[in-house]
Amino acid sequence: MELGRQHEREEMSHTLELTWVVVEIVLIGLAQAEAAPRQGTASYYTVESAIREGTCTDPQQRRCLMANGRALDDKAFTAASWDFPLNSRITVCAGNGDDLRGADHDRQDRREGSHCVVCRITDRGPAKRLYRHGRILDFSQAAFQALAPLTQGIVQVTVEVRD
Repeated sequence: MELGRQHEREEMSHTLELTWVVVEIVLIGLAQAEAAPRQGTASYYTVESAIREGTCTDPQQRRCLMANGRALDDKAFTAASWDFPLNSRITVCAGNGDDLRGADHDRQDRREGSHCVVCRITDRGPAKRLYRHGRILDFSQAAFQALAPLTQGIVQVTVEVRD
């Protein structure tokens, strides 16, 4: 009888060890997937466009609240995303992201001609119908303008989480 219990305990211990190995593999995979740069298209939104589209919380006062509870500021370096956690900082480069790796980009980089910008995720978006077709970010006006002329409307981007 005691021998049977010992065998059961050994099997249970072995099963637990295998379970932990599987959990570790899954967690490592998730961490690597989250850290991998994402590519897609991005556009921008403004207080004016939010009022026009009916998504502004207080159009009379021109105060449009974002998912983080703060008002949208066209001059801030922010973005809306479904993929990245609220309040996370991202580095976004126009194009295929060749400038993304190995550099610590900040606002100074934009002044020196780089096509990368650092933004904070403060809202959820883009619209689901656009997201399904590859739109991964909606920038504030200032953040978009740092990457491309506003008249361009859409820009190809590579995104990487900073923290």
